Amino acid sequence: MVSMTIKEYAQRVADFLSEKDSNYTFAVRDAIKNGETTCVDIHRKGENGASVLYIKEYYNRGIDPKEVADSIWRDFYENSNKRGLTQGVMEEIQRNIIDWNWVAPRLKARIVSYKRFANTDCICEPMPNTDLAYIAVVELGAIGINGVEGSVKVLKNHASVWGVSCREVISKALGNVKTEDVSIDSVSDMMIAQIPEELLEIPDIREYVDMCCSVPLYYVTNSTKTYGAIYAFDKSVLRNFSNMKGGFDVFILPSSVHECIYVSLLDVDEDIESLRWIVGSVNRNAVPDDMYLSDGVFRYFADTNEIRQVA
Repeated sequence: MVSMTIKEYAQRVADFLSEKDSNYTFAVRDAIKNGETTCVDIHRKGENGASVLYIKEYYNRGIDPKEVADSIWRDFYENSNKRGLTQGVMEEIQRNIIDWNWVAPRLKARIVSYKRFANTDCICEPMPNTDLAYIAVVELGAIGINGVEGSVKVLKNHASVWGVSCREVISKALGNVKTEDVSIDSVSDMMIAQIPEELLEIPDIREYVDMCCSVPLYYVTNSTKTYGAIYAFDKSVLRNFSNMKGGFDVFILPSSVHECIYVSLLDVDEDIESLRWIVGSVNRNAVPDDMYLSDGVFRYFADTNEIRQVA
């Protein structure tokens, strides 16, 4: 394969995909999510939402862009035919959303910026001692390139129709978040795995990687890497991570609504301002507005099993 940048590679994949079906558009964009840098949005014309194809793994493995496009389209198209496209999923939600018995098992909680949702019609419950909040969505379908996904934010008038309280809606949505779906990965391991071995032999690159890996950091999300920040603030997940690190407190650094970063007090000093600067810098330079979570730094206190915003 002729040498090309990852963005050029992504564009080649998108160009090949564009030949598959004129009812879809394929757009390359930058992505800041679990170490990814570039993705292709697959969007059916006339519909809301898009499926996302992350490129880095294919690029690093040197797979021919046409081969990637053929494989991805086969999976995507066949799955779409079996399960219906996103529009069909959304229509199913709209047909059934007045039925609490149908809705209840399909509720999911997400963590968001409180100030972004506080004055909306969404059911929004502040998280104690933080600038974050829980919202509830009705979610149906698989997320990602191998499936279709639809979700609808739950509004206050939905709760009135169902005859339940907003607190009950949030409680049910939180209960449906299964912690066994959590994914915790070493940032250094992910970085090293994604950089070709020949590049690691270049002294400047090796030095940069070693510097980035000097403090053990961990990505926390879910298996689909979508709206996974909720898992990072789950106390059972935090308690297990703290125990793995000798019972020390844990700092939670919000990366986006999709993932957060854990760093144990075992591995860093209590330099809160430096941690806050890191979070703010990433938010200003790398996180799209619709994925923004918080500029704060959060701490899990192992001895009291509490989460508090400390900066």
